[in-house]
Amino acid sequence: MGTIEITDTLWARPANVVEFYSLWLLAALTYGAADLFTTIHILYATSSVFEANVLINVLVAAIGLPGLVLLKIVVILISLVVSASSIQSDGDPIVFYGPPILLVFVGAIASLSNATLLGW
Repeated sequence: MGTIEITDTLWARPANVVEFYSLWLLAALTYGAADLFTTIHILYATSSVFEANVLINVLVAAIGLPGLVLLKIVVILISLVVSASSIQSDGDPIVFYGPPILLVFVGAIASLSNATLLGW
């Protein structure tokens, strides 16, 4: 695989393409898939646990399940654009690595919390 050369900053270092894709795959699996699966289970398969996120409740009430999926896709795409934009601009590692790491963290915490609430 190749590298993406990042220059113009003290923090710059070549960003490995495999590293970039691996982080985003992990973000998609934790935030996109695991959290989505456990949230859907809370919303549709149990009556003893309720979704605490107001935005998700509003979207699901208005649009249904596609609203939840759309929200996840939009958040991932915006985060991906922010991360990728650092390659073209200043190469700031916080902007480059921050979004996927944040999504992995949020997705893992939300999934584990949901799974615990569901008694899994």
